[in-house]
Amino acid sequence: MKSQEAENEQLITENQYLRKRVAELETTEYELNIKLKELNLVAEHYQVLVENQSDLVVKVDINSKVLFVNQSYCDVFGKKQRELIDSLFEPLANESDSEVTFKAMENLNNPPYSCYIEHRAMTKNGCRWFGWAIKAILGESNNVIAIVGVGRDITERKKAEKELEAANQKLRDIIDFLPDATFVVDNDKRVIAWNRSIEEMTGLAKKDIIGKGDYAYAVAFYGKRMPFLVDFINTDINKIKSEVIYENIQEKGNALYAEINMPPPFNGNGGTLWAKASPLYDSEGQVIGVIESIRDITDRKRLEDELYTYRNYLEIMIKERTAELQNAMAQLQQEVAEHQGAREALSESEAQLSRITNNMLDLIVVIDTQGTIKYATPSHKKVLGYEPEDMLGKCARDFVHPDDLGKILHVYKKGFSTLSPVKTEYRCRQINGQYIWVESTAKILLNDSKLFAEVIICTRDITGRKQAEETLRLSEERFYKAFHSSPNPMAISSLEHGQFFDINCNFVDALGYTREEVIGHTSTELNIWEPQKRTEVINLLLSQGYLRNFENSFQTKSGKLRIGLLSAEIIEINGEKVILSIVNDITDLRLFEKEMLHLDKLNLVGEMAASIGHEIRNPMTTVRGFLQILRGREKSNKNIEYYDLMIEELDRANSIITPFLSLARNKPVDKARQNLNTVVKTLQPLLQADANKEGKYMDLELYDIPDLLLDEKEIRQLLLNFVRNGLEAMSPGSKLIIKTYVEHDGVILAVQDQGSGIAPETMDKLGTPFFTTKDNGTGLGLAVCYSIINRHNARIEVETGPSGTTFMVKFKVPTD
Repeated sequence: MKSQEAENEQLITENQYLRKRVAELETTEYELNIKLKELNLVAEHYQVLVENQSDLVVKVDINSKVLFVNQSYCDVFGKKQRELIDSLFEPLANESDSEVTFKAMENLNNPPYSCYIEHRAMTKNGCRWFGWAIKAILGESNNVIAIVGVGRDITERKKAEKELEAANQKLRDIIDFLPDATFVVDNDKRVIAWNRSIEEMTGLAKKDIIGKGDYAYAVAFYGKRMPFLVDFINTDINKIKSEVIYENIQEKGNALYAEINMPPPFNGNGGTLWAKASPLYDSEGQVIGVIESIRDITDRKRLEDELYTYRNYLEIMIKERTAELQNAMAQLQQEVAEHQGAREALSESEAQLSRITNNMLDLIVVIDTQGTIKYATPSHKKVLGYEPEDMLGKCARDFVHPDDLGKILHVYKKGFSTLSPVKTEYRCRQINGQYIWVESTAKILLNDSKLFAEVIICTRDITGRKQAEETLRLSEERFYKAFHSSPNPMAISSLEHGQFFDINCNFVDALGYTREEVIGHTSTELNIWEPQKRTEVINLLLSQGYLRNFENSFQTKSGKLRIGLLSAEIIEINGEKVILSIVNDITDLRLFEKEMLHLDKLNLVGEMAASIGHEIRNPMTTVRGFLQILRGREKSNKNIEYYDLMIEELDRANSIITPFLSLARNKPVDKARQNLNTVVKTLQPLLQADANKEGKYMDLELYDIPDLLLDEKEIRQLLLNFVRNGLEAMSPGSKLIIKTYVEHDGVILAVQDQGSGIAPETMDKLGTPFFTTKDNGTGLGLAVCYSIINRHNARIEVETGPSGTTFMVKFKVPTD
């Protein structure tokens, strides 16, 4: 007996344990189901992101079999997804890029199992450059089981890099062929340019100095590391004079000029150098380095010293000779006084002219009637490399670029006819065969018979000015291309008054105005920005000098309000301060965020519907059944009206719960390919009857449309809700129109009423469960419509005004 009782207690204990385990398993199952739903939602979001990604996405297995490509990939290469899926992946790389591509993909077999490749590929629009970020997908044993690649068209970036490299190479070539010894350092004082002249001056080859810092450039001159002139840019001139021994150091603008006495071993016994250092700026005005030009003036300084000594010697000799001859010339002084004065004046004039011509930087030549050079100043040696004596007797045309001869002859012919000075620009040949740009002014000289005798020509080297003009032209051209090629609206407007000076094409496309309607007008006149917003923008610009991502609404010509992020800076054009502004339109992003918030609300209500909807209906069904049984008994006849009232209330509650269950996110959808027009025509008699009953009218405007994947029952419910809402919003005699048509790549279902419109404060709450403006409404009609639209992967847009409201649902056309 006791053993039987013990056995029973044991069974009771085990039974209790099993019940506890079953409860734990049910809880675990419930939690797993929730996680599975969340995982499915994440997967759906990921699929939408990949499909709408503008970059190219492809996934292949280890046998090069294509597992997935996104729509952007298909668009670029002109193929459909069904053509590519399960086919062998064909390499996209150009033959000349194959070796680099395969070498980079070897990294997929080793951590971090990824690589980046840039190569050319043949698309439907021709050969383009692509940058690919490739990642290997690993199995449990860290073996590669698939490969995913994300690509982006980088053709424009490659073109820009090529143009930049060409511009940099041109700059390096210019520096390399400068006659003065020149080198360039960056902001870290590392040498980035070392031209031929400085190689010859120092004996240090370019390959041995490029990239080196820590005063390496000073070693070639001083034999040790120490600051050079480039190291004193933006340093107070008085501090330089107190700390560094430089002769004749000067500061002009941002540049430094100095004479430097170099000690041995430079140039054997040392020497004297003339140097100039100037900062280099980028397109934004930021210092990116310093350039220094050096000229060896040792011989010139020696000649100056010798000339000074010789001059002192001559002065002493003249004084001594004058003293000896003074008594002898005293008696002749009266006779030759006038003659001597004239000679002294002439001598002084000739000496002064000689000093001017021998020391001037400009070139002066005199040519005769045959174009032969009769005189040339010493400055030709410095500028062109010719000794003046070697130029005498040669034809002046031999030094002019052949392509410029015609222009020069035309200008000089004009000077011959008017006898006035003429000026022209042309290229002149140096002794090394290179050409430089010069500017010449020619004056025709006549003899005593008023006939052409000779021409005196004064010439100046304007190569630097020409290079600056070309650099400015290229800079303006690059700014013009960047401005007008920008994918975002850009504008240049007056800082003071706000008139638009220039706009790009995307500004015209975004706001709907023509260039003529915008140029010369202000944003206030065009009603683009609110006046107080422009005042706020101007104050921010003046306080901090720039503006980044200032969110504001702007109005198009058609009156539509858009949301944009405004960025702006103050720049100077032709001496006037203007505002360069760019707008990034984020209207669609804000609408997307709003739609996502609304979907989150629907999902929350859907989860509530799925979890409690059936739990409420089941006990209601049981209660209704027992009420019907009790109502059928004879002794309940006296209370039959109460039973009928309770049954009616239960049916009413059930009718409220039924649309509530339609909000469930996991509600099964039975989609089939069918035509939307057929569904509308099927419902037409019922909808027409509703309209007639209320004394209102209804018309159909159905155009030819492709078949769609639809759940007919849900589409009927969608259409019934929209039509009945529209009829309730209209007064008797008004008309409701149902339209179907194709727009772009989708099919539009539109329900247009002639009601009084929807209030602005109500628009933001449309589709929110349990929100209603009706006295007897449940607030679930539009919420159900939004759920149906979401389950059909469609979009809804609402346009409303005093003349009525239009609900438009855009369905995607199936691709298969």
